[in-house]
Amino acid sequence: MRDVLAVLLTALALLVSGCQQDTFQLTESHRELVIYSDLNSSFIQALTEGFSRERNIGLRIMNLDQLDGSKQHADIVLTSHIILNQLAEAGSFEVLNLPALDYIYDGYKDSHGYWAGVFYDSLTIVVNKEFSRKHGQVNISGWQDLLKLPKCRIVVEHFDNSDLQRQILAAFASKMGEREVIDYFSSLRNKVVKYSKFSFTPLRMLVAGDADIAVTLKSYAYGFAEDDFPAYLVEPKEGTPAVIYGAAIYKGSDSLDEAKDFVQWLLSSPSARKISLREETGFNFIMPKGIPGPVVNSKKLWFNTVFLEQKRLNGLVNKWYEKVRFKGLF
Repeated sequence: MRDVLAVLLTALALLVSGCQQDTFQLTESHRELVIYSDLNSSFIQALTEGFSRERNIGLRIMNLDQLDGSKQHADIVLTSHIILNQLAEAGSFEVLNLPALDYIYDGYKDSHGYWAGVFYDSLTIVVNKEFSRKHGQVNISGWQDLLKLPKCRIVVEHFDNSDLQRQILAAFASKMGEREVIDYFSSLRNKVVKYSKFSFTPLRMLVAGDADIAVTLKSYAYGFAEDDFPAYLVEPKEGTPAVIYGAAIYKGSDSLDEAKDFVQWLLSSPSARKISLREETGFNFIMPKGIPGPVVNSKKLWFNTVFLEQKRLNGLVNKWYEKVRFKGLF
């Protein structure tokens, strides 16, 4: 009888130990957040490592194109406002309900609270230093200056290359006016040596000496900017198109509290901003109201506020094709 009792007690101990181990594994699994993003991988890695050190919560990074709507585990989405809006309309996100959201300026967050803007990327003019010395740096400070430069070779990204580029064109037109932006790029056309289909082409042409000026996103330019980079970046004096990048929590996340903690950390933690500055990605943090730091000058950032319907956006792009890209070819 004593032997039977010993066996039962041993079995009970193993059962309890096994349950405790399973509970521990479940807790640990619950505290690993899965983040889907299409941003620079080293930048996202630096952010997640910084958060993990402070909160002792692990994050696993996945490519955004793997988020296909199936029931794979997802907690956080970090991408452009273009994709965030599409996913929000599809009902993919939880409402954030975060304290920091109250301090984000209108226009830099979703009106229904599905995503919050964290940082932004903007279009910049990248000028070859030798070309600048010939013509004077003061004469290359904005969009209108490009029209006045003699014998200038400009490379511009193709405005129908991606949803991002289409939104850039729409941001131009929202600020300048539809007819005015078509007239502007039509006037610039004789100086454009290439409409690039790849984001890296403008900077490569500049480095190779095949262009004097490149028009591209600041984040792309920062990928090339090294000590021997033969060009510098110009923040257009009139202002420039921009893209907001923000964070959202995927609906059905089983780590909701931890996911909210991460988004709150992105929006309000000084260490997150320090990581961005250290990584030199070209992204600028959107500083919430009351948080020390450079305030976003909304008058200098242009967003697509007019061409929100797909039909109207398609019409703008078609006009660019007809009157700028392929003007006189047919």
